[in-house]
Formats: sequence, structure tokens, C-alpha cells
Amino acid sequence: MDFQKELTLAKETVLISGEKIMRIYNSNEVIGFELKPGEEPVTLADKTSNKIICLKILENFPDDGILTEEEFTPEEIDNDRVYDTLLEKTKNWREYERVWFIDPLDGTKEFLRKSGEFGPQIGLMVNNTIVLGVHYYPFLRDLYYATKDFGAWKQEGTDSPFRLYVSSKRTISDLNLIISRTSSSTSEKVKDLISRNKFASVIEKGSFGLKACYIAEGRGDIYFVSPRKISLWDSCSSQIILEEAGGRISYFNGDSINYRPNGNTKLANKLVLHNNSDLEEIIDLFK
Repeated sequence: MDFQKELTLAKETVLISGEKIMRIYNSNEVIGFELKPGEEPVTLADKTSNKIICLKILENFPDDGILTEEEFTPEEIDNDRVYDTLLEKTKNWREYERVWFIDPLDGTKEFLRKSGEFGPQIGLMVNNTIVLGVHYYPFLRDLYYATKDFGAWKQEGTDSPFRLYVSSKRTISDLNLIISRTSSSTSEKVKDLISRNKFASVIEKGSFGLKACYIAEGRGDIYFVSPRKISLWDSCSSQIILEEAGGRISYFNGDSINYRPNGNTKLANKLVLHNNSDLEEIIDLFK
């Protein structure tokens, strides 16, 4: 299957969501936020985008499960039947053959900082295989997307899409390392490697999904993720975009991410995103 119907819907939905996000971003009002468990911020833009995406998926693919970062209230949905249906699909998402993974606003902190590096992400898993991923960065007007076995693509504004490929760099000292803008998100070991000039350059980027896209298009080559920094809705769409461009995302031991865990949706172990360089050589840096 080429999943063109699903891809078309996902692309249209992130564009609609992105437009709503930018209206809030460009408003003259101070952008307020609440703190979720774990001290993570959630804004009106997160909630608005979440409602748009979840309702679109429910309308077009009513038999699918949904895992989304944000919760919703009956008042936000304003329809008891729809609310109950969404609640069941998000609560029991592991039981569905097809599951949509949604990050309504990847990079909420970047949204609050007004960096421009934020946007909605949608991924789709069928029978434990990720088959689709779509990211949109409305401030940058960059749309990234991929479907299994059909490559990864980028569209800049209204220009024609072009296919993405990771860089061909393989020597560690030639790799461009991507890190988070916040120092607390970068491990002490990675900071030590940077201080010893182990990489060709260091690039600071905001959202997790954008880092993955940077590697997919060859603008960066490697990114290390500390335990419990990201969740399945961050990695799902990012993974297929990166892999369809020729890259890889895995745990340090080489294992792939399990997208139907019994418990927490946060990824408990260290991850590495890279351009398919030698994983053993990469891990040796941490010994």
C-alpha cells in the first residue's frame, strides 16, 4: 500500500493546524501556558492543534486508534458522543491495528521563545510498522513527509517537493552534531565530546522533529537523546522521515523503538539519530 489517502489527509491537516498555530503566535496578546506533569508547558496552540488533528482523523479514519501528547476536555470537544469516542480511542490505542501518533505542537518551548522552530507532527503505524510521517513548521513554511518505501520529501512554501537524502559522511570527525538549544537537554558526556572537538561542527536546533528532519536532508548528521526526554509521539513520524532518507534512529544497543509498550510512552533509554554511520564507532565515543 502507498497510503496516499492517509498522506493527503495528514498533509492537509498539518497545514490547517499550522495556520491556526501562527494566528496565536502572531497575536498581540502574551502567550499564556499551563504546566503539565513533568513541568512541561502546554499552550492554547497545543490544544487548538490537538483538536483539529484528532477530529480530522476521527472523521476520516473512524476505525483507527490515536495516541496524542495532549489531553482534551468535554468543553473543548463540545459533543458528548465525539468526546466519548475520542476518549476510548486514546485510552485503548494499543488495541488498534492502525494507530495515529500525534504531537500537536512539537517544540512548545520554542513556540514560547518565538524561535520559529515548532510545528505539528503526525505519524501512522500499521501492524507495528511505521508507514507514514508528516511534519510542518508553519513559521518556516517547511513541510516534511514520508511514506514507507516511497522516500522522504520536503516542500518549501509553494515550491515543488524534492526528495531528501542523508549525508554520505561516515568519519566521526566529519559529522555535524545537532544539540538542543537548552543546555540542560545535552548530557555532560556530549558536552565533553564537543569540548574535545570530536565533531566537525555543532548545530543548535529546537524541536526533536526538526532535528530529525535536519539529519534527513543532510544539514546535520547525528543527535544524541538522553533517557526520558522524548515520547512515542515525538519519535514515530520523525523515524520514518529519517529512515526513508537513509538514516536511522535506535537505542545505543542497536535495538529499535517498541511502539506498543505495556507501560510508559516515554523512551527510557538513550537514543541516537544519525545518517547511518557506524553505530559501534559512535557508541565507542561514550566508553
